[in-house]
Amino acid sequence: MPSSTPTRGDRELHPMLAPGGRVQPANAFVPFDKAEIEQTIPARFAAQVRRNADRLAVKTRHQTLTYEQLDVATDQVADAILAARGCREEQVGFLFERGAPLVVATLAALKAGKVVVPMDPASPPAHVRALLEDAQAGFVLTDRRTGARARELTEGMCPLLDIEAVGTNAASVTAPPSLLPDNLACIVYTSGSTGQPKGVMHTHRTLLHQTMGNSNQYHIAAEDRLAFIASPATAYMTWCILTAILNGASLFPLDPQRESAMELFHWVAQHGTTVLLGGRPIVRALAGASQKEVPNFSALRLASFGGETVYRTDIESCRRVFPAALVSIGLGATETGSMARYFLDENTPITGHVLPVGYPAEDKEILLLNDDGAEVGSEAVGEITVRSQYLSPGYWRRPDLTRAAFRPDPAGGPGRVYRTGDLGRRMPDGCLFHLGRKDFQVKIRGFRVEVAAVEGALLSLPNVNEATVVVREDRPGDRRLVAYLVPTSRPAPTVSSLRKALADVLPDYMVPATYVLLDTLPKTSGGKVDRRALPIPGPTRPNLDQPLVAPRTPVEAALSAIWREVLDLDDVGVHDTFFDLGGNSLAAGRIISRMAETFHVDIPLRALFETPTVAALAEAIADRLAHGIEPAVRERLVAELERLPETEADGLLGDGRAEGRKERRE
Repeated sequence: MPSSTPTRGDRELHPMLAPGGRVQPANAFVPFDKAEIEQTIPARFAAQVRRNADRLAVKTRHQTLTYEQLDVATDQVADAILAARGCREEQVGFLFERGAPLVVATLAALKAGKVVVPMDPASPPAHVRALLEDAQAGFVLTDRRTGARARELTEGMCPLLDIEAVGTNAASVTAPPSLLPDNLACIVYTSGSTGQPKGVMHTHRTLLHQTMGNSNQYHIAAEDRLAFIASPATAYMTWCILTAILNGASLFPLDPQRESAMELFHWVAQHGTTVLLGGRPIVRALAGASQKEVPNFSALRLASFGGETVYRTDIESCRRVFPAALVSIGLGATETGSMARYFLDENTPITGHVLPVGYPAEDKEILLLNDDGAEVGSEAVGEITVRSQYLSPGYWRRPDLTRAAFRPDPAGGPGRVYRTGDLGRRMPDGCLFHLGRKDFQVKIRGFRVEVAAVEGALLSLPNVNEATVVVREDRPGDRRLVAYLVPTSRPAPTVSSLRKALADVLPDYMVPATYVLLDTLPKTSGGKVDRRALPIPGPTRPNLDQPLVAPRTPVEAALSAIWREVLDLDDVGVHDTFFDLGGNSLAAGRIISRMAETFHVDIPLRALFETPTVAALAEAIADRLAHGIEPAVRERLVAELERLPETEADGLLGDGRAEGRKERRE
């Protein structure tokens, strides 16, 4: 067995600025040695128990465990598992809420040589049953709080074991002799961008390597107190647990479904939390709080963001709420673990709306590839690809997906490469910017649009709390940006004001065409925005600065009908601006064509851009009808208009033509 973690006498005080001026944590810590990944997770945990028996391991509102108590509890559950299932490798479903029982179950299952399959008890029954069947789970672990829900979700598919019903007389258990670093440790199901769940496998070695990376990047010390918010069904939950308990640190799981945001804030502050993992929900919730409501987070030294693009507004809020904390931004995937990391202090300049995700993590090389698989140059956009020896082994029971996503190192090295499906741009110094999913990248009017930049601009507006932008193509060939917003307060900002504010900071092709205001953005179990669950924009006229003014003449009525049809709206006011209604160049061309067919006039396309309202175009059409069309066309149009009711025809013909028609009738 490799040597255990260095003693406290071996602590190193790392400099605040690494070579190149990069900000790094400055606290003393015991580095996680590379040799430590060549063992199992229970073996690393055992070393922490020997070194930190009386130190706090896990604390929640309802339970407190020292390392010795946690070790005893996990031994008891592991013994119960071995007694019921034997020591063969087997998948075990997990149905727990956030809390101490989830930590106990994770260690116990690994001690018993089982493969953890975490699931969210809030998921629909059909989804849970599908995952259990695909994972070929032999049994399910749960606790008293989640037991009834677990029985409902599984419907007798496999046996349930309540870990809190296990007796206290079990003997101590060690890892089965056959347990090796390459043994499978967990299968985490993720839908990725396809919507189809696939099980990402990790071994003891790959999980320990990820823990090593987190430990050394964050400088995790035994004195640290880690608080985190994560779904119980994600790899991030497992990584957070291991980052704490495999370093002798204290773990404080947070459950936003059980407690209000303000209760969680005070819980974090009250217990002297030093590291906050996955801190965006807390920071965003506190962003609107008054300074009096914000607790004192003076002990917090590090606030970590990850999972989604981080914006300038997030960092500004973080600096206000956690003034003494270093801020960490990262990029990772279930298949790769952490790929890149970037730290900011109070002096780090922020020059754009979107923050970089930083520099490659240890033992991870980042390549940016074009569609042909060739590397792109500095500051060019390419697909983020990771080369490493410590990637996931692949997808559970899906060798086809594994072969497609994980390729041999083209340079012939011992590692493999994984194409993430994300786009990035690398600066000359190697710093990486994450530009969103490859399938979210489009060209609008020939220009590449980086959705993250649009979202960042929206989030910089004072009346926008949350925002996400997607590309929709509801008509073939008509791609448009749709912004989904959660306002900070009511009344919500008007579309007119949003467009005007964005036009001041973005080129016109990056300004969304359509805006949908929501109370909340739909989220996945991992806390990311669920883009597939965003509603389709409806036909309701958007909320504009000007009130709705109905058509006053037949020309305005006819034009309004054309605009409603082309723009898919149920109402259009005569003073509404074409672009505020969601119009673009493609829709403009269709409107001009329909105007020509309806009124037999030649109105140039630029007229719609120069006078983009129904009222202004109606005046232009009336002028052309009176003076600008050939006699034959004019007489044919007059004949058509004569068939209209008199009041409509009078408006179309103007006073002179109406008088002429009256004379002919007489």
